[in-house]
Amino acid sequence: MERQNYINMKKIMILLVLPVFLGFKTGQEIDEKKMNRDLEIAKNILATLIKTGSNSFFSGESIDATYIKDFGVVFTIPEHLVYFHTGGRSLITIPEPPVPDVDVHFDYNYEGDPAKFQEDRERIQQEMKKAQKEAIKAQKEMEKAKQEAIIAMAEEKELNEVYIGNKQNSDIDWQEIMITFLADYSDLISQLKPDEKIVINQKSPFDELVVVWSGVNPDDETQQKGSMSAEVLRKDVTAYKSGKINREQFVDRVKIKKAEPSKKIADLEMFANIFDRYYSDDLTETFYSQGKPRYEVLDGYGVVFHIKASSGRGSYARVRFYRPGDTWTVEPKEKPESNDEELYPKFKEDVKSFMLDYGRTIRSLNDNETVLLDIKIDACRDCNVPESMEVSTKMSVLKQYDQQKISREKAMDQIEIKESF
Repeated sequence: MERQNYINMKKIMILLVLPVFLGFKTGQEIDEKKMNRDLEIAKNILATLIKTGSNSFFSGESIDATYIKDFGVVFTIPEHLVYFHTGGRSLITIPEPPVPDVDVHFDYNYEGDPAKFQEDRERIQQEMKKAQKEAIKAQKEMEKAKQEAIIAMAEEKELNEVYIGNKQNSDIDWQEIMITFLADYSDLISQLKPDEKIVINQKSPFDELVVVWSGVNPDDETQQKGSMSAEVLRKDVTAYKSGKINREQFVDRVKIKKAEPSKKIADLEMFANIFDRYYSDDLTETFYSQGKPRYEVLDGYGVVFHIKASSGRGSYARVRFYRPGDTWTVEPKEKPESNDEELYPKFKEDVKSFMLDYGRTIRSLNDNETVLLDIKIDACRDCNVPESMEVSTKMSVLKQYDQQKISREKAMDQIEIKESF
């Protein structure tokens, strides 16, 4: 009898504990919309810290932010996205156009019809008034162009001094900005687990650069600077915010890393180039890649490839840059527009196949590390196509498939896809 009562009590305890356990598990699920909103706000705050602490031209859109399950959040900041080096500008002074007098005088005796004379006079006066208005408008437009040219020259001079001059370095105190953000604002990303990280990567300005060529090799003029990163665990942020540790102790827990300009990794470069060619607009039958994916290696995780994909309806465009004298053009899309909702399922399945077929060309990762494709999708609005898609798998899966230790079906089942609408 006592044994039966004991068994019944255990059953009751299990029934009481089980809902609590299940509730805890459910509570750990990430609210994607809230996470995306938190990241957008965090990007804006980080950009504001950069702008107020420097002479930078940043906006929140310049910064990439990605949440990676069981790893954390990664912010990637290029020091500057674009600078123009055209060898300097000249401000040419152009005489202002004269403003004509609208009063018309005839200095000779007119012996014709007085009515016709008055009609001609009024017609000429109207034409002169019109010419006067156009001249005043031209003066205003020239003054506006002059002011814009002065501003552009000042901005170009500043960019040359900050980013191009060998003796001038960026005035941004990256370490101070990163620590301030991590200490005071990173807790706004509320859904992170205690052991997940907040990572800020500031890339070397030459990792991601667009240059308008001026006839001089940029390498001859520039001194490449290294990059910096900072990371901290979410639980350390919580400890600081709750007063369990002071700011000095918190700063000691922030890992600051400074590195020389990153060297290209051959197999990751190859994979990025393969993706760009495979999804080029002349080969793909679904969405296409907007340029070669950018990648970053994360210690303890693996590699993340940042990709932009678009359909024929998308707003992204492949821009070509030429030497001075040429014009900037956008490659025309010769393909007819397709229904994005029909294209996306094919693209989704095709990306999984691509990961399996070409991900095994990667050799620099360990078996327990992950390959993640972070794909931002530019498609039709208000349709059933996600704004982003993450495709990931362990390197061990790709290696086992490459060595024919697992079937294609089993390997495909181990490639995970997360969509954000």
